[in-house]
Amino acid sequence: MRTVNATLHNHLRTSSYITKNTANKAVRKANKRLGPGGILGVINFNPSPNENDPRWNLFVDNLQYDKVNTGNGVYLPQLDILAVRGQEVPTAENYHVLLIGTQNDQNVKNGTPLEEVLKLGNKFGAFIVEDHPFDRHGIGNYASKHSGIYEQFDAIEVFNGIAKGNVLAREEFNRIKDEFPKLYEFASDDGHSVYEIGRSYSHIEMPSDYEIFRSFPERVVQALKDGFSSNRYKGLGHQEKGSIWGRFDHAIDLSILIGAGKILKWDSNTKTAPLLDKIGIKI
Repeated sequence: MRTVNATLHNHLRTSSYITKNTANKAVRKANKRLGPGGILGVINFNPSPNENDPRWNLFVDNLQYDKVNTGNGVYLPQLDILAVRGQEVPTAENYHVLLIGTQNDQNVKNGTPLEEVLKLGNKFGAFIVEDHPFDRHGIGNYASKHSGIYEQFDAIEVFNGIAKGNVLAREEFNRIKDEFPKLYEFASDDGHSVYEIGRSYSHIEMPSDYEIFRSFPERVVQALKDGFSSNRYKGLGHQEKGSIWGRFDHAIDLSILIGAGKILKWDSNTKTAPLLDKIGIKI
């Protein structure tokens, strides 16, 4: 076993259009900042209730390294980095829930009721996280009044690199952690730019050889649960707010994509992002 650094909540860029440049820059950044055995979550966010985000598939297809497919992630032996697929789901109640370790055919529609999202997360065998609980779209206020719901989560994101309410999230975890011993604390970037990767992460215990995950997605999720459990009382890891450059990068991307959508009626993933990428504007 070894202690590794895991940042499981990253979107890589504002658009879902993940280029070869973005994909490979992301894993190199993860290798540099997380170190050996580092774990990078690449999180889909569906653009609409009737569309599935292509982010993860484009990320994997554009990687220029040898890959070991786990079924819900890829291990890159040359970099000793494990990338894990996930989805951030906006529920009907306007909360956000992270499902980490899902497979390609395991997608949840935007606007699905919270209860159904949690049922599907359990059915998929996902690592279920209450992300940015006391920021916009967070479930923290609801959960603190209906604490039984914590039984259905694996972790609370007590530090999010771009969110507000991290102090409240940490206080809430400390308040209920003894009552829910299988609930873990979690720190991550929530990055929408490769500049954000690895600024915040959790320390967890993982197997020394990730080859054991080949074609076994359930082993990946169980290892994450075991890893967070082993380090539950050993400290959270590294927490650092997102960089000014990363926020600027995200804001510019978002402005371009929204503007092109409203003015030109262009779809961000199929037209705007590919066109900008072609002329050298990397979003």
